[in-house]
Amino acid sequence: MSFFNKKNKLDFSIDLASERYSEELLYERIAIELEQGEKRKGLWLKAKSQCNGDEQKAEGVYIELRMQSMIDELLLSAEDERKNLGQVTEEELTLHLNTNGYELSTNKGQYHAMYTANPQSQNPMYTAAFSSDAIEDIYIWVRDNPNK
Repeated sequence: MSFFNKKNKLDFSIDLASERYSEELLYERIAIELEQGEKRKGLWLKAKSQCNGDEQKAEGVYIELRMQSMIDELLLSAEDERKNLGQVTEEELTLHLNTNGYELSTNKGQYHAMYTANPQSQNPMYTAAFSSDAIEDIYIWVRDNPNK
């Protein structure tokens, strides 16, 4: 097992690590669905159609289609939530954050939420944090990540 990329350098990119971990979790969810015999009928039919009815090949295509379907569901759900949430004021966000053990800071147009209720919060390794230029995103993230 190697922790090196193709150029023999360590890959410490947080963005890529987050993407890889999210992808792993989605594949795990798909594996569980398949183990339980759950398949989206429309996606399964599309996969079989793309593979001329070859069910073995269709399973691999189905997995990729289901992966994209899950990503689409997450994106559409987040967009719906953002629309339904409306405009959150900075005061409402601050109250929401404080209620959940977070503090709000701003820097160069970015909002930052940092969990401070953790006694080890002085150590960034034990501190949940999230940044965005939209306070609605911060509000949703804190709501979905309580008590980190």
